[in-house]
Amino acid sequence: MTTVAKSAVILDGLLQKILTAKNSTLWNHALSLYLEYIVFIFSRIGRLFPSSKVCCIRLFRMFNFSNRALPLLFILLSFGSFYAIGQSPNQDPVINSAPVTTVNDDQPYRYEVAATDADGDVLQFSATGLPDWLSFCGYCEGSSTTITGYTIGFKDGQAAEAEFRSPSSLVFDSSGNILLLDNANNRIRKIAPNGTVSTFAGSSRGFADGTGTEARFYNMNDMVIDKDDNLFVYDNNRIRKITPAGVVSTFLGNGNRINRPGVGLGAAVNNVTSMVMDEVGDIYFFANGVIYKVTPEAEMSIYVPSEKLGLNENIFSYAQLALHPDGSLIYAIDRTISRISKDLEVTLIAGRTSSITAVDGPALEAGFESITDMAIDPQGNIFIADRGAHRIRLLSPEGIVHSIAGNGQSFSYVDGVGAQAGLSSVRSLLLDDQNQLYATASSHIKKVTFPYALLQGNPLGQAGTYNPVLKVADGKGGEATQSFSIQVVDNTAPRPESITRAETIILGSNPGAVKFNLTFSE
Repeated sequence: MTTVAKSAVILDGLLQKILTAKNSTLWNHALSLYLEYIVFIFSRIGRLFPSSKVCCIRLFRMFNFSNRALPLLFILLSFGSFYAIGQSPNQDPVINSAPVTTVNDDQPYRYEVAATDADGDVLQFSATGLPDWLSFCGYCEGSSTTITGYTIGFKDGQAAEAEFRSPSSLVFDSSGNILLLDNANNRIRKIAPNGTVSTFAGSSRGFADGTGTEARFYNMNDMVIDKDDNLFVYDNNRIRKITPAGVVSTFLGNGNRINRPGVGLGAAVNNVTSMVMDEVGDIYFFANGVIYKVTPEAEMSIYVPSEKLGLNENIFSYAQLALHPDGSLIYAIDRTISRISKDLEVTLIAGRTSSITAVDGPALEAGFESITDMAIDPQGNIFIADRGAHRIRLLSPEGIVHSIAGNGQSFSYVDGVGAQAGLSSVRSLLLDDQNQLYATASSHIKKVTFPYALLQGNPLGQAGTYNPVLKVADGKGGEATQSFSIQVVDNTAPRPESITRAETIILGSNPGAVKFNLTFSE
């Protein structure tokens, strides 16, 4: 008997028990077994996540079913069964690129690793078996293109014609729109998925609550968005709230130029340089050497005091915050990056205060010029807007800093890949769910993608055979590997390393030849 036939017999037997059960206890027990078995069968057919099966079973067991609920249960069961059958199985990613298998030892090795996933899952690359001269990274060279904002000014319309003046603080709403602060124009702008740019709130410079263009802003500096698409903007010594309908109100602060914990308009906020929001809607912001916390009920309190940060709360200082997937705060100030744990321990993780130039390398040896924003992916990669260096940098979970986009030139906004791209005065970053970056650079809004991972190195003096293994995973159990050999060919001409005089040969009464010993190396 086939597996399908056996399953049909078992299900038919369970169904008969359900229909002939004499009491509710037997009925519930038989129904539970029936549901458990059929969900198991369809979860196997659809290759659903194991948690889907468990959740369904637990849901049904929560209720004390009666016979009157039988029709509804069978409707639900039928719906769930068709849903399970209709689910496409998760497909493994595919590595599409062909490896570079031979290189001369006097030439650099470079292999661009490209992969695709039919389900559109975000892919993570890794490598094992690498010799010291080879390095591998998933985010090595970002491809930067301008999506809008080619000209400084103010203009709504299609992407190619829209204009901005000092845009910053990018966020996504639940519909995929990008909202941003157009600081010098005192407005909040919206970029629709099709590229259309519009004004969401704000008009001329000033301070006024209201709806849409009736509201006024002045001196906006940062913005966050909650799960209900409400925006919270620091503006003019206040935090303003803007609903999805564009209704602007004052959420926190009264305009006084100090920082004072309190509730709503009874609190005071001043010199806020960065804000982040966690998954429960708490806002954390940095102002004058202190990190404050604000609850959804607008209650402001001190979260990390200035002495923990080694700062003076009476002196203005500029810092940036980001939320790490592990719940810690990432904090950047004075060309350094630190981690603030949940128990408020501050640990330096990258940068040096003594360095004022962009230097790649191990995190604690790396140098930054002016960090103006950070974005972090689910794996803990920290993308860094280094405005002073005109580059986007990356701090990997392994503790390595490298530049991923930007040529380091002022007033350069040319599209390109890696060090060929122009990202002058890059200021703000936004990461989408496909690990694509959006960035502001002067009036330009840039999109940075990562079309390949990179295996590269200098094999000078490393003649031999090497056997790396590359892996790409989709985070849902699907993965692909690529194993290959790299043959490094000895192509370096020998060169003299030392010369030693051995002896002088005398021919008769005349001096003759001088004999030398030569030692060569590659």
